Amino acid sequence: MKEYAAGMKALLLLVAWLLVSGSGAVQPATAPTAEALPNSCTAGEEHASVFTPYALASGRPAWAPLELIWGQLQYRSALESILLDGDSTARNRAALALGLIGAQESRERLATTMTQAENDIRPWAGLALCYLGDPRGANEARRLLTTGEPWVRYYAVVGLWRLDSPEARSLLKKSYPTQEPFVQAIISQALHSAPWQPPSRAQTRQTTFTLTPNQLWTEMASQLDLICDYWWHQGDYEQCCRIMETAIFFCPQRVDLYDNIAWLQWSLGHDEVAVRTLNRGLSNNPGSWHAHFNLGWHYFNTKRYAEALPHLQAAATDSNEWCEPMHLYAHTLERLSRGQEALRVWEDCVERFPEDVVGKRNLERVRQRYSGSQ
Repeated sequence: MKEYAAGMKALLLLVAWLLVSGSGAVQPATAPTAEALPNSCTAGEEHASVFTPYALASGRPAWAPLELIWGQLQYRSALESILLDGDSTARNRAALALGLIGAQESRERLATTMTQAENDIRPWAGLALCYLGDPRGANEARRLLTTGEPWVRYYAVVGLWRLDSPEARSLLKKSYPTQEPFVQAIISQALHSAPWQPPSRAQTRQTTFTLTPNQLWTEMASQLDLICDYWWHQGDYEQCCRIMETAIFFCPQRVDLYDNIAWLQWSLGHDEVAVRTLNRGLSNNPGSWHAHFNLGWHYFNTKRYAEALPHLQAAATDSNEWCEPMHLYAHTLERLSRGQEALRVWEDCVERFPEDVVGKRNLERVRQRYSGSQ
């Protein structure tokens, strides 16, 4: 079974007590005309779950971030330390995270970072300021709205909407024609939504956690996993991809995230985009057999067997705990009319995984089919 489906089932089991699906699914974001949009877009009350207070907080528009992370101030001290002393990548992550958790007390530190630090962190500090409702970050949010990846541009739109100023709305209107449909839809809805109201302080947690940077990024990605599950239940797969890209920003070693995004991209008809996503996962994790397997599986699923073969061979060679890469590698060899090689792979598979019933059955099948052939 596809890794995405297995992972999502596991996550649903984990949070089943949290979530109750609504009766109707919301379609992925498209680019509606201004006339077609309602004056306010409030999250549906039919999604009755522990997320409801966050989904409906302060009349939250349905397109806006689910404020599950906002108020997680136990991470603020550690994030500020990284903002001061971390490497470039860590500082970028810390800046965005301070915005996502609603660290209003960090605004001056973010403003100082934006004006005094190296160029690559300035957009992230500015974005965080906008996310906190501070207009000092507007120019950097505008910059990201032009140069950022779609998931980054989403946060830039949110930040400018939160400023609720004529200048910010003008920036959004001017940017609209150059954006892709997902971002256009977010801009359209932002321009029709009521001004932002920060979530209640009652949602905050004040206990300070002492965590290493890697532990912090893992925590952020785990929170984003839950938010992704919310959007999945809403049927908004563009938002699912956006959330998982945010998680990758914090944890690029999470090869499952690239696979999940690619599966959704492929299912939405964007096959080459999915391939690029999987190649990015492999590039960021060159020693991961799982990343090779994900790309090989996608090529196999789309009948690009010759392209699948080297990745499945790499996965089959290095995977010592899971027999599925060897299965798919052998099937690919058969699709390429290399039956004798497939036979040897099935033999190796049964030797490595003696309890593999599927492997044994396929070994007998291939032996009968290719018996005596050279």
